[in-house]
Amino acid sequence: MLILFSNEEVDNISQIMESNTNYVVLPIQGCTTTLFITIFKKFPHIDIIHIAGHTDNSRRNVMLKFVDSNMRFEAFKRATHSHQFSLAVLNCCSTFEFALGNKIPNASTGSVAKFKNQIQGL
Repeated sequence: MLILFSNEEVDNISQIMESNTNYVVLPIQGCTTTLFITIFKKFPHIDIIHIAGHTDNSRRNVMLKFVDSNMRFEAFKRATHSHQFSLAVLNCCSTFEFALGNKIPNASTGSVAKFKNQIQGL
C-alpha cells in the first residue's frame, strides 16, 4: 500500500512537471524513504538537489530523518547515485556529521551546512 501511495504522489509530481518544464520544487517534508527513492528513480534528470530537513542520532550515526525510518549517508548516496547534479546543498540539522564531512560525489558543486550560519563549500 505504501508503494501505491508513492506512485500516486510521483504521478502528481509528473503532472506538475508537464506544465512547468523549467523547474519544480518538491517539498518532501514528512515523506517516506520510499517516496524519496521513487522520486529519484522516476525523474532521472534532476539538476539541483537541496535537502533541508532534520537528522537523528542513533548508535553514533547521524541519519536523515524520514517519517518511516532514518537514512544513513551511504543509503542517500545509493538513492541518488544515477544523477549528476549541477548543485547539491544539504542544510539539515547536523548535516556536516550526516555527510561525514564528504561532498556528494555526483555533484559538480556542493555545500554542506557545518554550523547554523556558516556554509562550507566542498
